[in-house]
Formats: sequence, structure tokens, C-alpha cells
Amino acid sequence: MAKKDRKIYVIDTSVLIYSPLAINEFLKKDHPNSVYISPSVLFEIDKLKKEKGYTGDAAMEFSKWLEESIRKSRGKFSEGTIHPYDGGSINIRPQSEYEMPKELSREESFLDSNVDKDIIALAKSLKDKRNTPVILVSRDINMRIVAQRLGITAEDYRAERIKKEDIYSGLRLIEKGVIKDGDSIDKLHSAESVYRNQYFYTMDGDVIEVFREKNGKIVKIPVPKGYKITPKNIEQKCAMDALLDPNIQLVTLFGEAGTGKTLLALDAGIKQVLEKDGKYGSYKKLYVARPIVPMGRDIGYLPGSEEMKLGPWMDPIFDNLAFLSEGTQKTKFDEQAEETECRKKHRGRGQKQKNRETEPEESYEESNKENAILEYMKAKRLIDIKALTYIRGRSIPGQYIIIDESQNLTPHEIKTIISRAGNGTKIVLTGDIMQIDRYNLDMQTNGLSHVIGKMKGEPNSAHDNSLYANIGFIDVVRSPLAELATLLL
Repeated sequence: MAKKDRKIYVIDTSVLIYSPLAINEFLKKDHPNSVYISPSVLFEIDKLKKEKGYTGDAAMEFSKWLEESIRKSRGKFSEGTIHPYDGGSINIRPQSEYEMPKELSREESFLDSNVDKDIIALAKSLKDKRNTPVILVSRDINMRIVAQRLGITAEDYRAERIKKEDIYSGLRLIEKGVIKDGDSIDKLHSAESVYRNQYFYTMDGDVIEVFREKNGKIVKIPVPKGYKITPKNIEQKCAMDALLDPNIQLVTLFGEAGTGKTLLALDAGIKQVLEKDGKYGSYKKLYVARPIVPMGRDIGYLPGSEEMKLGPWMDPIFDNLAFLSEGTQKTKFDEQAEETECRKKHRGRGQKQKNRETEPEESYEESNKENAILEYMKAKRLIDIKALTYIRGRSIPGQYIIIDESQNLTPHEIKTIISRAGNGTKIVLTGDIMQIDRYNLDMQTNGLSHVIGKMKGEPNSAHDNSLYANIGFIDVVRSPLAELATLLL
């Protein structure tokens, strides 16, 4: 890279929390740029390390990465500069080396803290003193606006931004007669890209045939049936096929509310945990998790046990499990669940009066006795319903994992979750990329879109993308009212 092409990047705290290893993107060997970090950023990171959850974990990960970079670097860090890559540098300059711009005083109302002012001051000082282009990188919109008002080039962190055209549906309509069962996938390459485990369908009046790319071949798929659900449309049929195929270890299901994503994922998971017939996958346990992200104002602190605290967040999961428990014809699992509940009642009758004063509150488990599948799976320890907070650091083998509302996760969080998968584990990510509740994520930067854009691969690609399948849902099946709201509101 020519010297004139080199750039100076000033990095905001928001970037390092969103992606703790983001600095690597600016210091690759073919991009020997200079990265500047304000001391205020390091102080802010140090405070954030004490926070619970993802923010604290991300702050700690960045601190460890920086310490390791200092240890391996060339040059003296006592002078404030390290060189972890050829030609690139990380610079931490004391605040005494730059002054607060006078113009910044009129912008104070736009900024959240003195840390923001300090970062902008550093960028402004570098811009005024260097001939090299200076770029402030921040995920904070207001900080970028203020920086641009002061003549500083400012941009969002784009390294993990997925292009809209890369979020493909995983399903394609093909003209009748063009493909048949057993054809080579090369038949379709001339038209447009074909991806591993991509689905295709043909229509001839009311007759619909569905196919899938499998090991370079076009394979016709039958109508798969889950535990209690028979797919209602083409998307659900394709999704159920992917969910029941043990060779596909990562599935993403995205679409609007009411399309049946979570219900199908749960139904297929229950089938493969309870019915180990060897035809489909066989898993030891069903693990269901959701990010704790409120829509609107947070409900605040909740009293009680872990199960009671999770109740309001996991109600959509319990609703789906209750729906799967409905039906006039009981299964052997429903009957076993009733027997388990009956034994619990008899065993606890003698202690009921004794425990009444010490246990006045009804647990979430006790308030959902109509949910036979959930009760049976809990009794047999075949299901875990957890907040995502508890998944970090675990290795999870032989389980069927569903991460619901995964559009509310960052790419780094999604990577952390998928890397927890042990041998024989399948992960299903569901979500609506148009309905995001975290202020710092959007359609192109959320973790679900990141997986869809990065994991797809053509049949002859260097990576084994046969482990992955993606289905985009369009048809709302929840109710006529839900469909009308989706179309008009």
C-alpha cells in the first residue's frame, strides 16, 4: 500500500463493545494503517468490564486482546505505540498531547459524556496536524454527526455490515420441467448462483414439487412431518426438511411474526429428542434460549427464582409448547406427563400444609400444568429453557439448540453461541430481521443477517457449507388478523 493510501482511524468505545477484535480489521497486512485510542476509551472499557452480560464480556475480551498485542508487539509501549502487524500501529496518546477544540463547546448538548468529547478532540487534533486522512469510527450516530460538523470524516463500523442482496431467501422458483430428481446442480449454475442446501420448487397448477441441493445433486424431498405439525406451505416444508436432517447442523429461519418459525423449530426439536427412531436426528436434550431484550421500556427487577424471572421473557416459548400439547388424541408422552404430575401431587400432599407458609408464591412450573409436553420433558430433564447469559463458556454436545429472536444479537454474540456447539449438536437461529429491539443493530448489522450472509456457500467452495441451510418465510399462518396487520401496518 502506498504511503498516501494509509489512513488514521480513531476508534470509539461503541465499536469495541460491538466487536472486541474490530481493530484487526484496520491492521491487516494489506492495510497497514494507524489506529488511535483515547485514554478515556480505556478508562470506559475498564468500567464496563464490571457489568454483567455481553457488555462486560466484550470489554474484558478487548482488554485481554490489547494486553496480548502489547506483549507480542515490536517497539516500546512506554512511548505509546505498538506494532502488532507489519506497517500498522496502535497508538494510545495522553490527553496532554491534544487540546479540546473551542468549536466543541457549542456541540456539548449532542454528546453523552466527556469521553465522547475527548475522542472527538483526539480526532480533530490529528486532522489538524497530519497530512494523512483521519477517520473517526463510531457506532454512535450523534458522535458521527458532531464530528462531521467539525470537519472530521466519520463513519460507522462497516466490517460486519451485510449487504442486503446477501440476505438470500434459500428458496427459488424454477420453471416446470427444467429440473428433476437426480440432476446435477450444474443445470442451474448458468442462470444465477446456487448455494449449498438451497431449496427449489416447481409449480404446475396445484401440483408443487420441492427439491434441494445435496452434494452437488438436485434431490426431490417428500413432505416431512414433525412431532405434531404438518407443514402448511412451501417454506414450512423446506424448513421442516432442514430441521429434521441431522447432516445440517446449523439452520437459520427468518421472516415476519406469525410465519411459524419458532413453532416449527420447537416441533422438530421435540420429535428428535422424544422419538429416537433413527430416521431423523437424535438428541439428548432440547435447549431453548432467547436474548433478554425488552420491546419498549424495561420491566425492571423481578423477584423470585430463576424460573420465575425468566417467565415473562419466555412466554412465547411456553405458548408454542402449550399449542403443541393441544389435541383431542393424547400421546404416550402426554399420559406419562400426567402420571408424573399425579405422583408429584401425592408425594407432596403430606408436606403441603407445612410448606404453605414458607412457599407462598406459585412457581411458573406450577402455573402451567396444562402444558403436558413441557412437564414431561422437565420431569425427564430433556429440556432447558435459559437466558442467553448462561451459554457463554459452555461446551454443549448432543443437543438441539434453538436461539429465538436472534436478530437481537450482535455478530460477535452469534459467533460465541455457535462456537459452543459440541459433537452431535444442531443449532437453529430464528428471528425477524425487520423487527429489531436493540438500538445499535439494524437489518444489516445484526447477528442473524451476519450468519445468513457469511455462511452461505456455493457447492464448490473451499468451506464445507453443507452443514448450513437457510429459509426465509413470507406467508403468515398465525391468523387472518395477524396476516392483515403484517400487510397493512
